[in-house]
Amino acid sequence: MDRWRIDDFAHVLTSLSDNTVAAYTSDVRSFADWCARSEILEPGAVKRATVRRYLAHLTTRQFARRSIARKTAAIRRYYRWLVSTGIVEVDPTSGVSVPAGGGRLPRVLDQRELSGLLDSPPDENEPDWRRRRDDAVLELLYGSGLRVGELCGLQVSSVSVDTGAAHVWGKGSKERRVPISEPAAVAVRRWLAIRHDVLPPRGGRRDVRQRAGPATDATRRSPDRRSSFAEPNSSARAASYLRHTPARWWCRPESRARVARPHRCGYHAALYPRQPRAFVGCLPRGPPQSMSIVPEDADLQMQWTRWLNRRNMAARDHLIVHYSPLVKFVAGRVGAGLPSSVDPGDLVSSGVFGLIDAIERFDPERGVKFETFAVPRIRGAVYDGLRKLDWVPRSIRSRARSVEKAISEIEHKEGRAPTDEELAAHLHISTDELTRWLAAIASTTVGPLDRAIAAGAEPAALDGPGS
Repeated sequence: MDRWRIDDFAHVLTSLSDNTVAAYTSDVRSFADWCARSEILEPGAVKRATVRRYLAHLTTRQFARRSIARKTAAIRRYYRWLVSTGIVEVDPTSGVSVPAGGGRLPRVLDQRELSGLLDSPPDENEPDWRRRRDDAVLELLYGSGLRVGELCGLQVSSVSVDTGAAHVWGKGSKERRVPISEPAAVAVRRWLAIRHDVLPPRGGRRDVRQRAGPATDATRRSPDRRSSFAEPNSSARAASYLRHTPARWWCRPESRARVARPHRCGYHAALYPRQPRAFVGCLPRGPPQSMSIVPEDADLQMQWTRWLNRRNMAARDHLIVHYSPLVKFVAGRVGAGLPSSVDPGDLVSSGVFGLIDAIERFDPERGVKFETFAVPRIRGAVYDGLRKLDWVPRSIRSRARSVEKAISEIEHKEGRAPTDEELAAHLHISTDELTRWLAAIASTTVGPLDRAIAAGAEPAALDGPGS
C-alpha cells in the first residue's frame, strides 16, 4: 500500500474539509484494495479499462449513482495529483465519465404549513421590529426571487422603493437588477421606518441573538460583503458575541490568522489583491471595500464621455486598458477546465477582441453596468477563439462524446466492454455507420511517435526521388 502514497495525497488536500478528505482517502484506499485483489500493486499499472471495470463492480454491488460519482471524483483527483508530481505519466481516468444521479427536489410546504407561516398571529412576546424585519425579508425573497446569499449581501443604498427595483450581487460576483413587488415595498418601508431606532448606539453592545440585524450568510464568503440592509453601522463587539463561526474566524487576532490560499480558478495576483485592513476592537469600521476586479479611475467618466460623444480613439484605448482585468478574469475561469496544451495567452488575446466589441456596442441608456454587459461578450469571444484553435470539426467531437458516453453506460449496465452491435444499437445507428464514426474519431487522435515505435509500429520508409 505504500506504493500508492495515499497519505501524501491526503496531505495536499488542504482546501477541503476534514470530512471530505476522509471520504476521498477512503475511496482511494478502497480502489487500491480492489486493484490488489486483481494483482495490480501500483498506481502506474492501472489502465482506463481497469477504472471502468471498477465502476462496473460498484454498479453490480448496487452503489447509488451519487456514491459512484463521488468515488470517481476521488480517483480522478488522486491521479491528477500523481501526474502533476511525476509519479505516473498517464492519467487512466481521462475520458471516464459517470452518469450523474437524478436531482433531488426540495420538500415543498403544504397548505397548512404555509398558512401557519404567513397568517399566524404574532407572538405577544415578540418585538414589533423583529416582525417587521422578518416580513421584509420574506417579501423580498418571495416577491423578488432573491437568493439567500443575495439578500444577505443587500445594501440599503441598493434598494429603491420608489422605483420598485433593487441591485443585488449574485453568484460569481455578478450584479443584476430585480423588481420589488408592492407588498415587498410596503414591508421594506415599515422596516426602514424603525430600523435606526432599534439598533444599538454606536460603540454599545447588544447580544447578537437579540439585535435587529439578520443572521447574514455573507460572512461565509467575504468580510467585505456583510449586509447593511439590517445593520449598516456595525459597532465594535467581542468575538464571543458573534454567533457564526465564520464571523469569529475573521475577527481572530492577527497572530492567529492563517495565510489565505490563492483562488484556484483563474487566480491572478492583480485580480485578488489582499489589502491591509485596520481593525478597531474586533470588526473593521468604515464602508466595505469594492468587490470589483476593475481598479478605480478618477478619469473614467470623462473617458466614457469622450468615447460615447466623439468616438475618440485615445479614450477607447484608455477604456480597453482600464477594463483589461475583466479579460484576465474571464480567461482564467474558462482556462481552468482546459488541458495544459492550451496557451492562456491565446485565451486573453481572444478575450480582448470581445472587450473591444463590448466597448463599441455599449449603450449606457439601457441602465446596465458595463462589467455586466462585457463579461458575456468576452466569454463568447474566448470560446470562439478556442473553436478556431481546434482543428477537429465539432461534429466529430460530438460523436466522440456520444460514443464515450454510450460505452460508459453499457459497461455500467452489463459489467463488461460492449460489442460493436450493442454500441451501434445504443446509438441508434448501423454497424457500418459506427465503423465510419470510429474511423473519423481515430483520425483525430494524436500521440507521440516514440510510443508508437516502442509498440512495434515502425514507419515504413518513403520511396521517392533522392531516396
